[in-house]
Amino acid sequence: LRTNLKNVHVFDGLDSKLYGELAIWYYLYNNTPDFDVISLNHYRRRMDAVYPHLENNITLSQQLTLTCTMFEQFTRLHGCVFANALKDSLPDQDKEIFMKSNVLFPYTMFCVDKKVLGAWLSYTTSIIDKMSKTLCITDRKSCEDFINSDKCDCLKPVEGRNNTVDYQSRIFCFATEILSSIFWQKFVLNNNGYTVYYNNVEL
Repeated sequence: LRTNLKNVHVFDGLDSKLYGELAIWYYLYNNTPDFDVISLNHYRRRMDAVYPHLENNITLSQQLTLTCTMFEQFTRLHGCVFANALKDSLPDQDKEIFMKSNVLFPYTMFCVDKKVLGAWLSYTTSIIDKMSKTLCITDRKSCEDFINSDKCDCLKPVEGRNNTVDYQSRIFCFATEILSSIFWQKFVLNNNGYTVYYNNVEL
């Protein structure tokens, strides 16, 4: 499946500015004919190769080893309020991975079959839904209002960068990257009968 979605902003009601690749994956899963495998490249990033996809193969972006935990990095980049909202939305086992693991599968890019994509979507959307209800964020306007309120601290992240409303309003996109990393860590550790390949992502 090849399609250009660069200039489209809302997919099945999900604002791609707020939800990022999650909106695209959700749209593709629900609005494309049956497919054997599916992959997603960004307008500015692409996998440098896609391995032959025989049955029970998946390709993930090459994992990164952070210098701190995922929770610490997320807090530095997006503030304590968003980091804690994400943590509190996770099941206990996944909360432990978020708090202790320093392994990240970046960019929310992968190549999988429909069964795996369905499982990934079920997991990520359920957590994002809990997080959005906790924060009372339902769309980009409510997200921007929350960021500008005294309830949020994301405009002064520890890293001292990315402190704009426009950037931080992509919060569910950033949270999805964390959720994707948690999902793939569990998937790889549990084996699931799949052969996993890793792929470099190029700008």
